[in-house]
Amino acid sequence: MPKFEHDKNTKRTDAMWKTQITPRFSETDAKGHINNNVVPVWFAAGREAIFRLFSPDMDFTRVDLIVARIEVDFKAEIHCRTDVEVRTFIRKLGNSSVQIGHELWQDQHKVAEGTAIMVHFDYQTKQSSPLPDGIRSALQQHLLESTESNAQQQGHPDQDIKAEGLSHQLS
Repeated sequence: MPKFEHDKNTKRTDAMWKTQITPRFSETDAKGHINNNVVPVWFAAGREAIFRLFSPDMDFTRVDLIVARIEVDFKAEIHCRTDVEVRTFIRKLGNSSVQIGHELWQDQHKVAEGTAIMVHFDYQTKQSSPLPDGIRSALQQHLLESTESNAQQQGHPDQDIKAEGLSHQLS
């Protein structure tokens, strides 16, 4: 099970959040590796600290974020019985969107990385809305390209994000 920010196993280091996860047997495939479908779930667990910026008590009726896009790049096999660390950070802030970077580490090796683009969303108008100033300021403190010191820019070029009733230019 994931350990979240309120637990001692999730730490904030510099601009990133780190979440420790112990893989479960039920998350393995026939070869004993972690199933590919599990990694986006672990990345979502790493975003809990971001959700807490919108609602410290995790009242999801006050977290007006939707996932517009997720991407995962697998770098190596992920094994059961060895804890993994999800590293979460902010790659880019737009007017109403936030590009979140994720890295998954096991035994000091990066085994997966990914991006989630989340959009601040007005459920009444069914359109994106600007990020609140206080939350934008808090998110800016977590801007980071990658946790590797020699990493090159891993952000994505500006792109149109479309979701139910939403058309938004990442900027």
